[in-house]
Amino acid sequence: MRFSPVVYSMIVMLGSINVYDSTALAGNCGREESTTPDSGRFKDNGDGTLNDKDQNVMWKQCIEGLRGIRCRLGKANYFNWIQAQRKADNTVFAGYDDWRIPTDKELRSLIEPGCELPAINLAWFPRTPASAFWFNSPEADNSFRAGAVSFAYGESVSHDQKNVLYLRLVRSLPPSNENQPTANTPPAAVNTPPANQPPPANETPAPAAPPVNNTPPAVPNTPPANQPPTANETPAPPVNNTPPAAPNQPPTANETPAPPVNNNPAPPANNNPPAVANPPPANQPPAGAP
Repeated sequence: MRFSPVVYSMIVMLGSINVYDSTALAGNCGREESTTPDSGRFKDNGDGTLNDKDQNVMWKQCIEGLRGIRCRLGKANYFNWIQAQRKADNTVFAGYDDWRIPTDKELRSLIEPGCELPAINLAWFPRTPASAFWFNSPEADNSFRAGAVSFAYGESVSHDQKNVLYLRLVRSLPPSNENQPTANTPPAAVNTPPANQPPPANETPAPAAPPVNNTPPAVPNTPPANQPPTANETPAPPVNNTPPAAPNQPPTANETPAPPVNNNPAPPANNNPPAVANPPPANQPPAGAP
C-alpha cells in the first residue's frame, strides 16, 4: 500500500512506521551501513559535517536532535517555523556559528534519484526520516506559510508556519573552496625563495634598486686657526682687525702725528680795479727836450 506524501509524513511523525525497514527501493540507497558512499560530491570532514562541492556548502550530517556516529544518539526534534529560525541562529557546531536553514535548491539537491522513503542516500545522511523539512523561502516573509521538502518521495510542499517539521542545517563555504583550507587543515606554506637567489634560467631578473647612500657628506678640510699655509698654497692677506681711531684721539707711541688742520678763514678777496698810471699832460714836451 502506498500512501500520499502528506499522509505518509503525518504517519512518520507519529512514529507508527519504521522508515528504515522499507525494501521496495531502487538499489540500497545507502541503507546498509557497510555501503561505501560515493566520494564524488561529498567529503566527510570527520566531525559530523559534510562538504558539498556541488552546492559549495557544508551540511550537518545529522538532523537536529540526533548526534554521534551515524546519528545513533539522541531523538529527532520538531520545530515550527519561528523555532527553526531561532535554532539556526543559536547553533554552534564543529567550531562554526553561521549555520542557517537551507534554501529550496540546496535542500532538494539532497534528493537521491531512485530512492524513496526516504528519498535520500542514507550512507551520507543516516537516520533521515521520510518526512518534511523546512527550507528558507520568500514565502515565509510575506505570508503565514513557509516552504518544505518532503523526503518521502522528494517533493516541495508548503506548510503553515505553526506546523512542526524536521530541520537540517547548512552553512555556506567561501568561493573556490578547493583552494581554501578547512577548519582542521593548516594553511599551506608559501614557497618563498631565499634572499639573493639567482632567478631561473627562463626568467628575466628584475632591475636592481640603486644602492642607498648612507655615507654622510664630507666635511671640508678647514685648516685650524693661525696654521701656516702649505707649500703650494698662496697665503691670504692678513685681515685688518684694528678698529678705526676715534676722532681727535692722540696718536700712539709709534704713530706719526698728522699735520694740524688750518681752521683760520682766508683773507677777503680784493675786488677793486688796479690804479691807472698818471699820463703826461697834453702838448707837454718830453723830458730833456730844448
